[in-house]
Amino acid sequence: MSPLFKEQIADLSPDTSHDVVKRLLRDICEAAHSTDGNGDALIATSEVEELLERIAKMRRSTKTAIKDEYKHIERAEFLQDGEFFQLPEGASEQHCAPGFYFEPPSEEVQTERALAGQPPSRGFICRKPTLKEPFPTRICDALFTEARVVLPGSLGPALVLEAPQADGTTNRMLLPEADIIRDPRAALASINHELNVKHYTTVERAIAAVYPNDHALPGQYVERHGWTDEACTHFALTDMVLGSTDLPIFSCVKGHDHREGTLSDWREVAALADGNPTMIFAMSTQFASPTIQLQTVEGNAIINLVAPSSTGKTTNLRAAASVWGRATSPDPTRPEFMTRWRNTSNALEAIAASRSGLGLVVDDLGTLSPDDAEAAAYMLGNGVGKGRLTREVQLRETKKWAFYGLSSGEVTLRDHAQQARFKRSVGAGAESRFVSVTLNEVIPELHGHASVPDFARVMCERLGPAHGTAGPAFVEWLIEHRSEVGDRLNAIGTRFLAEAQKILPARPTDQARRIVNQFAAIVAGGGLAADVFELRWRARANRETDLASDAVIEAGLTMLGLWLAENGGATLTGIDEKLDELQEKVAAQSARFPIVAKGATVFQDTDRRSILGWRDAELAGKADEVRLRFVDILPSSFREWGWDKRDEKAVMRHLRDKGMLICSKPNELKMQRKEPGVGSRVPVYRIRAAFFGEEITFKAAPC
Repeated sequence: MSPLFKEQIADLSPDTSHDVVKRLLRDICEAAHSTDGNGDALIATSEVEELLERIAKMRRSTKTAIKDEYKHIERAEFLQDGEFFQLPEGASEQHCAPGFYFEPPSEEVQTERALAGQPPSRGFICRKPTLKEPFPTRICDALFTEARVVLPGSLGPALVLEAPQADGTTNRMLLPEADIIRDPRAALASINHELNVKHYTTVERAIAAVYPNDHALPGQYVERHGWTDEACTHFALTDMVLGSTDLPIFSCVKGHDHREGTLSDWREVAALADGNPTMIFAMSTQFASPTIQLQTVEGNAIINLVAPSSTGKTTNLRAAASVWGRATSPDPTRPEFMTRWRNTSNALEAIAASRSGLGLVVDDLGTLSPDDAEAAAYMLGNGVGKGRLTREVQLRETKKWAFYGLSSGEVTLRDHAQQARFKRSVGAGAESRFVSVTLNEVIPELHGHASVPDFARVMCERLGPAHGTAGPAFVEWLIEHRSEVGDRLNAIGTRFLAEAQKILPARPTDQARRIVNQFAAIVAGGGLAADVFELRWRARANRETDLASDAVIEAGLTMLGLWLAENGGATLTGIDEKLDELQEKVAAQSARFPIVAKGATVFQDTDRRSILGWRDAELAGKADEVRLRFVDILPSSFREWGWDKRDEKAVMRHLRDKGMLICSKPNELKMQRKEPGVGSRVPVYRIRAAFFGEEITFKAAPC
């Protein structure tokens, strides 16, 4: 008998408490599975049997009862310490909940499935033995908890679950922990449906395989494209997150970005844009989108290419779309990156959110409802969707986006909005966010092709197997060269602005300056990408330059010149039309604007109730002649002319900026004046005489 426990056994008696006996059995169990310094067992199996028999003789228990007690303790010890349970060959506990492990399929299982015509097994999640069930239990097909993330807002934590599939792909889903607690059966049904996983046991055991999982890594959750942090170190795409980090980032982004071919293949097709400034500028909008945060500029501008049908507008859009996704796809199950304007406002909001950080490409403006045109321009330009409430009357998280967009149509935004049921001019803010550029020649360089349709066909065919690689590659370069990106973007933008100043009017409006700055940001992003990829683009004016960014700057100046040719640069077209209308109205209805000099009416040929305002004058040096100083217009006059308040304020702000509106305070548009012959004060807009032409004089006659 082993001397280790000789004294303890000798001290036993029929009255010894059960706890003492149990403690002795535990010590024997530990010794039976321990070794000395030479690696030999402290107690042999035969000695264990002898010890158990001696204990039974000292107690009023049978030998069988003592052995059962020992076996129970032995199982408890091996389950507690895990020292005596060996995982099957190839099995792993990584990413599994505590008490579970992954067991790969054996060759026998794979052979049986092959003979039965079934797909290969993906392996199984098994539960380790317990006191009640001392044998491993198969729970479900391969299913792993990759991380535990926190959802935005008040949605709480969620588990990121992954399941390998028989075809080599991996299905992924996000399972909120609140759903598990609320309805485990429904949560399990979601797992079965989303991940294509079969379970072999009860709901409780199946859920326990993934939750609670204290060993799940903490992760960061992203649900939209673009930069995931303010430092611009990670960029989310539909199926990946660019950038390295110690903290796992899990993207549940849904979009239409897609990659096929290599960057070299795409560069060969992109060379066809050389000599076509519209195409170069169109592609630059997509490269500039991920640089918005790096340039600290106001983005979300939409560039609308206006030209007749079948001139190559859509080809330019397809070239731009190839930066991030499919340029063209005849298969409806493989959607293009480019979309169409024929959508509801809610659909446009969702589309914009899915393109954040990438770029928006939308074709056929004419298919958008004219009633929604202006609202869509403001929504896309502002980068924020409509606010909504949840069922619990809580504010739902608002969709947001940041990009430069590209559109095409046969009409401008302003002309399209005029087709609405209730006609009104488009606001200056909408036109500065949705910039329409009327093209003279859409594709001037055909690179040897006979016609624009032939060029378009060849380009689309070549973009089919080569697309979507340039955008991610550019973002990876931005991440790797973060320290120099800002300076290089500023350098290209500064070069563009220096050239733009030469073609801008002497006193451009704030709206015109905003559009020029947007063009500069687009040129900077596109120019940097062109230099990084060494694209074969060369400026038409100087073909010897080595920088592709020179071609992008030239393209930006071409587009800016086309916009200036139509809008003048000093005012936006909508305001220009209203200014002309204001001059015409005052001239045509001059009889309703009495002439006032030194506070008294000196000429009036209409009833007081028909007065639209007053023309204040001063003596011109002759007894019967007065000179116009300014015109006071009653705000009610604009209602009579059919103007809405927005047009009224936009025009008056413009006149104030030009020094043509006389204001009592810097931040106000109206001023108070005494009504001649009455004495009461009324609000008016006071416009200088210079706005209405050269020096104006009247033959004054007493009333």
